[in-house]
Amino acid sequence: MCHFRHRAHDDPFLEPGLQDITAWVDFTLLAEACTAAGFTLAGFCTQAHLLAALGADREMSRLAAADEHRFARLATRRAG
Repeated sequence: MCHFRHRAHDDPFLEPGLQDITAWVDFTLLAEACTAAGFTLAGFCTQAHLLAALGADREMSRLAAADEHRFARLATRRAG
């Protein structure tokens, strides 16, 4: 599913680099398939917990330096 200027469509090549692209993933089905293939499931977590564990807030602080306005822009910026 793609989103460009508040409109949804299904062509990921329509506006390359300008649109948001998302996918729906059944993580339970993925985990079951991986387990069946011999992988070990470490666990599930939210995207927020993953980003915090990866230190996204520290990287934002580093990028913003002492500019609190830039930090706020980084915190609210959407990918895409």
